Amino acid sequence: MRAATGDLVDVAVDMTPRPPLCSAQTVKRCRTAGTVVVAGTRGGVRSEFDADQIVYMELRVLCALGVDTVSYTETFELLAAGRFRFEALPRRVASLDDLGDLPGLMAGESSIPHLHAVVVPK
Repeated sequence: MRAATGDLVDVAVDMTPRPPLCSAQTVKRCRTAGTVVVAGTRGGVRSEFDADQIVYMELRVLCALGVDTVSYTETFELLAAGRFRFEALPRRVASLDDLGDLPGLMAGESSIPHLHAVVVPK
């Protein structure tokens, strides 16, 4: 990350399933007072890292529970069945270079009640 950005990051997101070292690397990539997001479980694989680093660096840690393959499969089947009109939901796809007002829309600063947003690198 440092090679790509020239610095440490404010927010690091760890979404890699079953990584033996990923959580430790994620903590090391964050700057002091940054935020680490751990999305999903480690699948029983233990990650070795020094938990004191979270305290020393005054990091904020957020977690989001992921889902398994069965849940994804059932979700795709639900979408394919067409029972619900998901296609009618407001949505927007934008690149990082063309976000425009998307951050404001995602933050609820709009009359659009719900917005599904997809941000792609390029």
